Amino acid sequence: MKIIDLTLDIYDGMPTPPCDWHPRTEITILGRLGLEGRMSRKITLGSHTGTHVDGSIHVLKDGLSVDQLSLETLVGRARLIDMSHKGPLGGITKNELQRYDIGEGERIVIRTDWSDKWDTQDYFSRRPYIESEAIEWLAGRISLLGLDICAPGDPRKSFLVLGVPPPDHLPLLQNGVILVEYLTNLRAVTQETFTLIALPLKVRGSDGAPARVIAIED
Repeated sequence: MKIIDLTLDIYDGMPTPPCDWHPRTEITILGRLGLEGRMSRKITLGSHTGTHVDGSIHVLKDGLSVDQLSLETLVGRARLIDMSHKGPLGGITKNELQRYDIGEGERIVIRTDWSDKWDTQDYFSRRPYIESEAIEWLAGRISLLGLDICAPGDPRKSFLVLGVPPPDHLPLLQNGVILVEYLTNLRAVTQETFTLIALPLKVRGSDGAPARVIAIED
C-alpha cells in the first residue's frame, strides 16, 4: 500500500483568489513555550483556502453545506485522467473526456500538473480548464470531480459577476457533484484507479472547507 498526499500546505500569506470574498490566510503565534508554557496559534483562513471541498450551498440557496456531504462519496475508488499535456489556457474538451468511457457515478480526478505553478499569478490566470460543454457532460455522469487547478472553467471568462453564480461551478453542484479543488502532487499517482479520501473540516453550515486529501494505491 502506498499513501500519496494530494494536499497543499496551509501557511501565512499563501495565495488566494484575487477577490475580496476570499480572505488572506494569516497565522499568528499566541501561546509561547517560554512564556505561556505551550504553543498555540490563531489561524485565519477562508472556506475555500488551499485544497478544499465545495458544498453546493456555495452557489445554490438550498444546497448542501460541507458538513452535509456524503462520506460515501468523499471516500472511495477514483479514476485519474491525465491531461498534463495541456499547456497554459489549454481547454479540455468533451470529446477528450468521452474517450475514457466514464461511467455513471464515478469519482474522477483530472491531472494537469498546473499545481507546479502554485505561488505564481499564472496559477489563477493562465491555468488549463474544462470547456463548458465538457463540464455539462461531466455534471450529468459523475459523483465527484477532483482538480489540481483552482476552478473548472476558463479563467479568461468573468466568473466574478455580483449576484450571478459562477457558470463553471453551477452545473456540477446543481447535479450533486462534489467538487475538490487545488489538489497537488498528482504526478505521484501511478495507478489509473486508486482509493481517494477527501475529508473537509466539519464546519457547520459552511459553503466549503479546507481538506486533507490523499490517494491510496494498492
